[in-house]
Amino acid sequence: PDYVVLVTGGRPVTTAYPGAADGVVTSSADALAVPGEGRVLVFDAVGANEGPLVAEALARRGTTVVYVTSCETVMPWGGQLHRYEIPGILRRRCEQVITDGLLGDVDGRHVIVVRPDGDTITELDVDQIVPVVAPRPALELVEVLERLGLPYTIVGDALARRTAMHAFKEGYEAGLTL
Repeated sequence: PDYVVLVTGGRPVTTAYPGAADGVVTSSADALAVPGEGRVLVFDAVGANEGPLVAEALARRGTTVVYVTSCETVMPWGGQLHRYEIPGILRRRCEQVITDGLLGDVDGRHVIVVRPDGDTITELDVDQIVPVVAPRPALELVEVLERLGLPYTIVGDALARRTAMHAFKEGYEAGLTL
């Protein structure tokens, strides 16, 4: 090729929380693959579709779910219909929905949820924590492209976390410049 538009996306990240008991922190995919028991805390640091939809799916199965998002509202980066419908669905299905919250401390299975200023919102014991965090850019091919001397542009989640619509637009604009 004469030019490469690198659209390799991102790789899921399961954030480790120092002090968390073994097996407490799990990915969205793993949480959905194995029926959860007990209380599951879904911590959404992204504000798009994944966190709320995982929380809803787990709650539908009968799992007790506490949904915490660092955003001021549920799903601010979701589609318009999702932003309208999902908060009510979560409030009906989940044990608790907390906005503008952060995981302040994790000790074994005990979690302290705090506001950004450090004020404690709640303390709870959980059996599982499902962190939904920004993916890690997949840039393994950059080294190959540089070694081959090929010019390239990085777009989408390979550049930084963004919505699908932003990634489509970037890819389209990159194609227009060629």
